[in-house]
Amino acid sequence: MHVMPTAALLGLLVAGPAAAAPVGGEAPDWLVDRFAARTVDLASPPNELDLDGVAGAELAVAVAAEGAVRIELQVAGTLLAADASTATAPATGAYARFVALPPGGWQALRFAPDPTGRPPPSLRSATLRPGEARLLRTVRADLDGAGTLACVRCAAAGERPALELEVLVLPAMAAPLPGATAARAPGALRSGVFTLFADAVWHHPAWGGIDLLTLERDRPSFALDRPRFRGDRSGAQVAEGCGFRRHLDLTRLPGGADGVVSYAWHERKADAIAGDAARVVMRPLVVLHASGEPQPGAWCIARDDARPDGADAWSHPACFTVESDVDGRVPLPLLPQADGEDAEVLAFTTGARAAFGRRRGTRAAAGETVVLLTETATTTVRVTPPLGRPAFLGLHVATCAALLELPADGVLRLPALGEWATLHLGSPFRAAAHKLLLAPDADLSIAAERLPAR
Repeated sequence: MHVMPTAALLGLLVAGPAAAAPVGGEAPDWLVDRFAARTVDLASPPNELDLDGVAGAELAVAVAAEGAVRIELQVAGTLLAADASTATAPATGAYARFVALPPGGWQALRFAPDPTGRPPPSLRSATLRPGEARLLRTVRADLDGAGTLACVRCAAAGERPALELEVLVLPAMAAPLPGATAARAPGALRSGVFTLFADAVWHHPAWGGIDLLTLERDRPSFALDRPRFRGDRSGAQVAEGCGFRRHLDLTRLPGGADGVVSYAWHERKADAIAGDAARVVMRPLVVLHASGEPQPGAWCIARDDARPDGADAWSHPACFTVESDVDGRVPLPLLPQADGEDAEVLAFTTGARAAFGRRRGTRAAAGETVVLLTETATTTVRVTPPLGRPAFLGLHVATCAALLELPADGVLRLPALGEWATLHLGSPFRAAAHKLLLAPDADLSIAAERLPAR
């Protein structure tokens, strides 16, 4: 897995696929004139409203004095300030109101960072007097940006106050959170820095926590079945899912204010976890493409069928499986019995350029063991139904455990190693393991069940 450096990630602003964009202004391509209108009579308070008809109660409503109505978000999202929401006449429809928003309004609705790398704090509640309206956006954590845009207007005071709603449903990946579809930096990173914006201050739908397994902050769906790290501790941390395990050392960096905190992270493999008693040795490895060019992001392992699988913290296969860096180099940890002339070293890539290579022996006279990815036979695996956006899954094969990115179309090309493997699904899918044979030109399909919406 490749993790984009924090500074680069913070500066990204990602728009969804084009769809009937309005003319001019700051409005994004995913704003379309398809708002559904309805009126909700407010009986005895409090009331709870489901805006999209899917995710359950998203808005709590309470009637206040003199016909005013107080609204409060029950899910991730933000309300716009009154000056932005009421910039046009009360009779104006929701689409026109959103089109007319100034850049600051759209920055808030995109949850986008400013030039300093900070997102705008999200507003959770507001009081509407009769005739007033507010614009808002909600986000479903299981869909990484899907949710609703809505205009909520307090109807004129009468015997029973009412809310006039105009709602646009945003499908998955139409309006992704910033960074959610960013291209990854080439080559694996073993250290980096991430910054969190505390929920108590910022109420941001994604940047208050991070998934330590995938090191993704912007896609909350990756951690639906495990807790996200929210800056409550330092030191050694272990994250596990999709058949993969990641050991991290976290160090809180000095400074920060207004609920902003940064952590330096470093990933440890078996050599740094086991200690001297396990006698883990390291061998320098370099992975080359068949053309002779360095191959970044290749998964590497010295096969060891005698290694205990998970008996101790350091013996999990993921602790011995390492990705090559931008120069194709890997410090490969292995136990003494896997170090020698008869040991099999395996390296492979997945996806559109899936390839693999093997070699015998882990000790080279020149100091580096070279593995050439000369084999291009692949096995195609289709995860159905497709998610419509990227996800992660784990691969166990040849005593290694790799964490792979599954494309949005659910089609993954794996190296046809000619042996049995297990694919491990995890969030946003329900956890499941599927055994399959990595045979050349095989086309396999596995069924995946989505975790419940939230």
